[in-house]
Amino acid sequence: MKPDSPAAQKDVKPGDVIVEVTQEKVKQPQDVRARLLAVKKSGRRSVLLLLSDAKGELRFVAVPTS
Repeated sequence: MKPDSPAAQKDVKPGDVIVEVTQEKVKQPQDVRARLLAVKKSGRRSVLLLLSDAKGELRFVAVPTS
């Protein structure tokens, strides 16, 4: 992850796991990719992610789709 990326600015760290995209559960990277593409196609400029960190703690993060 690039240090100056939008995700890094939201304190997303390597090892964080994306659990949901726009409140829909995802299990595999291709699920995440498909949800992100659908959100982007719909014209939304940001997406809400539910992340799980290494300790299993959950938190929501909004990141831009661009």
